[in-house]
Amino acid sequence: PYDLTRVRNKLAFDLFRDIPHIPSLRTQFVKMNITNFDKTGLQYGSKDYGLFTHVEKMGKEYLTNRGLPADGNIYKAEDFEFVLNDNLTLDVKGAVLNKDNFEKTLSLETDNKNHQMLIAMINALNDNSKDFDTIFGQYFDKSNYLTWLATSILMGNRDTINQNFALYQPKDSSKFYFLPWDYAGSFGFEGQPDQKKAGDLYAPWQLSVANWWSVPLHKRFLKDPKHLAELKQAVEEVYSKYLTEAKIQAKLDAYKPLIQAVISTTPDKTFLPVVDDVGFLQEWQGEYTRIAKVPKQNYEHFFASLESPMPYYQAVKLLSDGTLRLGWDVATDLQGDTVSYTVQWSTSPNR
Repeated sequence: PYDLTRVRNKLAFDLFRDIPHIPSLRTQFVKMNITNFDKTGLQYGSKDYGLFTHVEKMGKEYLTNRGLPADGNIYKAEDFEFVLNDNLTLDVKGAVLNKDNFEKTLSLETDNKNHQMLIAMINALNDNSKDFDTIFGQYFDKSNYLTWLATSILMGNRDTINQNFALYQPKDSSKFYFLPWDYAGSFGFEGQPDQKKAGDLYAPWQLSVANWWSVPLHKRFLKDPKHLAELKQAVEEVYSKYLTEAKIQAKLDAYKPLIQAVISTTPDKTFLPVVDDVGFLQEWQGEYTRIAKVPKQNYEHFFASLESPMPYYQAVKLLSDGTLRLGWDVATDLQGDTVSYTVQWSTSPNR
């Protein structure tokens, strides 16, 4: 409901259909009408709810339709940063101990009742004494991972730190494959007129690869220069082959007659997130046209942002003797450049 164009989610999944190493989801535009009947079958009311995007469920049928065994696990991230927490508890056989709690972190789209490999993967990622390349090779498919991260960067799907992705683990396999989910906030959503009017949705550093720096998996991968080089190559390939302006524009042109007709009438017209109700169609048209150019902007920003160090935590503490102690993590520059620090302090927080 917050996407002015009304096409971002379907656009992403339609583009994924042509991108190798990562599966897409079937989507379709739907006009939804609800009709009420009483117990005798007599109709007593109906209502048009307008345009929706139907997205395929990632369940057993999803796996079967792709020729995959249906007895694997699919975990959809709800609040998951590849860190263990008290929700992810198992019984002695590896089954989920409390499903309600577990699904606060990872929803179980399919569940084969054994999640020991998930816990082993999380523990290994957070053990810095273990060689990362060995861990990564055991638990992840590099082509799948690079494609997921590259498309997240180019499409601008930044709300994927702890949600809006899924992991598929085939039964008796140690591998976890990234699956895409929810791209309604991608393709420059933060630049939509109503979002810009409300203020910056993201801080500048969140518009770069630094957005994923807090997650152990992504941080350990990106810190290695050879893996950063692989990501650069993946971004180049995905952008030049699969997310070109021409490919995106062709899909937008195909959707446009349907979408413009629907959003120009009620109920959709009533709920469009526009700044100017009178000029709503022009505002929609401007946003609709803009999104084809977004991957190029994200491509250019990705490479430019590598000149900046990754974000780091800061702390301040007032000691009992009145001393002010400042501290911060060591910053990482992915290109190996020297990092220097400038410390500023003031007697007033707004100066």
